Amino acid sequence: MQDFSGGKNDTEERALLRSMLSTMLDSVIVINERGIVETMNPAAEKMFGLDAGEMVGRNISELMPSPHRENHNEYLARYLRTGEARIIGKNREMMALRKDGTVFPIELAVSEMMIGGQRKFTGVIRDITERKRSEEAQADLDQRFRAVYENAAIGIAVLSPEKQFLYVNRKLTQIVGYSQEEMLGRSTDEFAYPDDIVMGEEQRRRLLAGEEDSVQVERRFRRKDGTTIWVDANVSCVRKTNGDPAYMIAVIEDVSMRKSAEEALQKSKQDLDVALEGANVHLWHLDCAARVVHYLDKLPEALGLTQQDARPELDFWLALLHPEDREHILHCLAEVGHAPPGPMDKELRVHCMDGSWKWMFVRAQVVERDDKGMPLRVAGTCLDITERKLAEEKMLLLAQHDALTALPNRALTRELGERVLASARRDGLRSAVLFVDLDRFKPINDTYGHDAGDAVLREVAARLSHCIRAEDVVGRIGGDEFMIVLADVDGARGAAHVAAQCIALLRQPCLHGELSLQISSSIGISLFPADGNDIDTLIKNADTAMYHAKEMGRDNYQFFTGELNRRAASALSLESRMRSGLQKHQFRLYYQPVVEIDSGAVICAEALLRWPDSGVAPDQFIPVAECTGLINQLGEWALNEACRQQGAWQARGVGDIPVSVNISTAQFRQPGFRCMVERAMKESGIAPYRLRLEIGENVLLQNFSSVVNTLRALRQLGLHVVLDDFGKGYSSLSYLKQLPVDAIKIDKDFVHNLNNDRGNMAIAAAIIHIGKELGLQVIAEGIETDAIMQSLHARHCEAMQGFYVCEPLANAEFEDWYRSHAGVAMTQG
Repeated sequence: MQDFSGGKNDTEERALLRSMLSTMLDSVIVINERGIVETMNPAAEKMFGLDAGEMVGRNISELMPSPHRENHNEYLARYLRTGEARIIGKNREMMALRKDGTVFPIELAVSEMMIGGQRKFTGVIRDITERKRSEEAQADLDQRFRAVYENAAIGIAVLSPEKQFLYVNRKLTQIVGYSQEEMLGRSTDEFAYPDDIVMGEEQRRRLLAGEEDSVQVERRFRRKDGTTIWVDANVSCVRKTNGDPAYMIAVIEDVSMRKSAEEALQKSKQDLDVALEGANVHLWHLDCAARVVHYLDKLPEALGLTQQDARPELDFWLALLHPEDREHILHCLAEVGHAPPGPMDKELRVHCMDGSWKWMFVRAQVVERDDKGMPLRVAGTCLDITERKLAEEKMLLLAQHDALTALPNRALTRELGERVLASARRDGLRSAVLFVDLDRFKPINDTYGHDAGDAVLREVAARLSHCIRAEDVVGRIGGDEFMIVLADVDGARGAAHVAAQCIALLRQPCLHGELSLQISSSIGISLFPADGNDIDTLIKNADTAMYHAKEMGRDNYQFFTGELNRRAASALSLESRMRSGLQKHQFRLYYQPVVEIDSGAVICAEALLRWPDSGVAPDQFIPVAECTGLINQLGEWALNEACRQQGAWQARGVGDIPVSVNISTAQFRQPGFRCMVERAMKESGIAPYRLRLEIGENVLLQNFSSVVNTLRALRQLGLHVVLDDFGKGYSSLSYLKQLPVDAIKIDKDFVHNLNNDRGNMAIAAAIIHIGKELGLQVIAEGIETDAIMQSLHARHCEAMQGFYVCEPLANAEFEDWYRSHAGVAMTQG
């Protein structure tokens, strides 16, 4: 109790009290022991809506609604009677009554004091209407939030930083099977699956440290009934004003069903992988817009690709396809928008990293289209059918091939022959069919048995296969009959050459154990297109020709027509004579000089192949040599002999006469040709500049870049290269500027009748002009008259060759001519 009677009179005390009350912001009312209002400050007047004069002298209880009025009177009487201070010195919330009759909440603090020796009670009153409204609103909000938490479809928990449950909602208790009372205050570790206790610790550390705003953890919980469940917890941290963790809020969902579904899906995928791997089936789908292929299994591994090697781009997978299949697939992709609904099936060859090819059966179907019907996504499978295809090929091989000899049987030989004819028909080539029948085969079977006969047939198949090229066909068409189809053959001459080879090989004995079995063959030949335009006609005609060969005494070949028979026989006879001539060294080199038109000085001597005393001219035996391959042997001999002769001229002091050697197309194309030339110069000891090589224009019809490389390699040796018969072919003018040659020869066909043919004169003049512009020496060959020489001289041709200068001469005669020609001074000039 406060005592304000400090010796002042009552008037002063009251004045002091009024002064103090008037300055207070809170409402203050002073009553006496009877509850009568003695004074109230302006704040109280305003709060209750009345003047102090209206209330002074009246009981304070009039400002209180029932039952607060009765309670107040009772509290005051009891306090005065017993001293029991139920409201003195305490804050109390109650309702108050304004003058206008409205009731509002207040907070009342009553204190006791002595003024002028009398007990007074001072009440400090605060209007708490707004606070009450806020509290009610907060309570309503709290109730709503609690209702949300309690009725949420997912579990919610408030956790201490140490993981103790501070609050759990109803759903969480249902998830784990424990009541709220059983969970509160306990650590989450007590409910976690033993193996999962440490899970999420690192995330919790980062969360509490402020490194993460929230973390997500999947772990297993043990329910009260002993079962295990999977939960997904999303945990966030609420912090104090100083930033320290206050508590954590965890949103917890039972994901056991999802986990079970994932495990089932994983198991299904594993089962599917096993099934797919066992069946060699691979899944894929194509994003048409992005042109990206997605594969769902071990497709790259099946092709020997690593995951790093494999790329999703469609072009990458298209590049793995066989070129023929790739073109087909590109066409299908272009037309897929117009394809009928349903799956599309294709068998494709796919390239593996080890270089092999795998056969894949691909089934694809459009599974999504845009509003215009164009495909957006294509899904499909790849089935490895390599083993099946190999088995089919093996079965086809057995069905289409002769089991004894492994050669194509009659049906396949006919089919392959038709393909050869189709190619020849398309490219304008000539082909031939050879019908081969064995002579005296039946007696071998009858005398020595079928084992011996089978051995002979296998040996015949091997020998016939040895006689043909890769593009040709040989097959057994029944019994002791065989058939050969030649692709791109040099007419009757080429066919006769192959037939002669076959006859010669088959004539040799076949060894079977200790037996030496002798057979021969009769061969009939028909030519495409002369003797027929289809395989059946050609087989029939070749068969007819074969019987004619039998009638002619066996062990020979016959053409379908008599005229071709005679020509082929003549060529074969000539080939035989040439082989004999080579063995007997009957061939010789004759030399014809090439001279400068201005001075007459000898530039070189061309070595020309001759066959003295044979009665056969070069234009007769050289084509046969080229057809039979003898040209390589003759050409090498001519090169060595010419180099030897040039060295001999040097040794005998005849003169520094370079020698020029003709090189055939076949010889030029030999892989070791450069080494052959180098060896010839080395063995003869001649300097490279004393050797000239003449190549025909037809060489240019081969691989041009390869020709240029070979010519450069030859010129690097130091020798000269001459392009012979220039103007006779079709490619020289376009390629001449690129050729590394030193000289060109105008073909004699343009030189003959030069003065009587304006066209030949124009061509010759043009060649001379082109040669000079390119810095090449131009030689006119085949000059036989002074008039032609003068015409060429007038057009600035540099050199000439022909009978007008000198005919080809044997070595001794050429030396005599050279010594007598114009004198040594002119020769050196």
